[in-house]
Amino acid sequence: MTREDPLYRVPVLTLKPGTTHTVVEFYNFRDQRDKTEFMRQLATDPRQSRRAASIAHATYAEQRRDKRATFEALHYWRCKHLPWRLPPEQTLQSPDHAIVQGHGDCTAQSILAGAFATALETPFVFVTFGGTPDDSEHIAPAIYAGRPGTTPLEWYPYLPDKCPRIPGWWWSDTSVPIGRASCVRFDVAPACPVRVRAGVA
Repeated sequence: MTREDPLYRVPVLTLKPGTTHTVVEFYNFRDQRDKTEFMRQLATDPRQSRRAASIAHATYAEQRRDKRATFEALHYWRCKHLPWRLPPEQTLQSPDHAIVQGHGDCTAQSILAGAFATALETPFVFVTFGGTPDDSEHIAPAIYAGRPGTTPLEWYPYLPDKCPRIPGWWWSDTSVPIGRASCVRFDVAPACPVRVRAGVA
């Protein structure tokens, strides 16, 4: 996440079913992994990702059912329609709430990307990097090119024009199936749409 984000009393913004009205609830998280797992639940909740699924399916049809081209197109859709904005305090948003709001930080970008992957029945992982495993500086989604844990990941973070590079550990906080958190490696993590190899324990 891109600042010292809290683990306690974190606002979670969702939509009241069938409306564009925001519902605010507060959550307490045990640790970073617990928080990232909750982000995965938001990304895969069908009640809060109807708009995201519709966009993903329409893009898939436009790209003639080419998944790689679809994910690249969805990446740039996020960049255009969900410009990055850092709010004064961290909130977690459901995918459809982020679409309705029209902007979001790296957590919102990642949750929406996870919803796109879910709609296309493609496994994904949230990777945090920079800082420490309990206080990361950034989070971005990675889409599996094949079977989870056995093939390279395709990296689809946000802001391709700025391409932030953040030195520090890459921490794999969730995997499919969700399990252990492990340090991948220490390096300068790229945040541009390029192919990277990242092992998931």
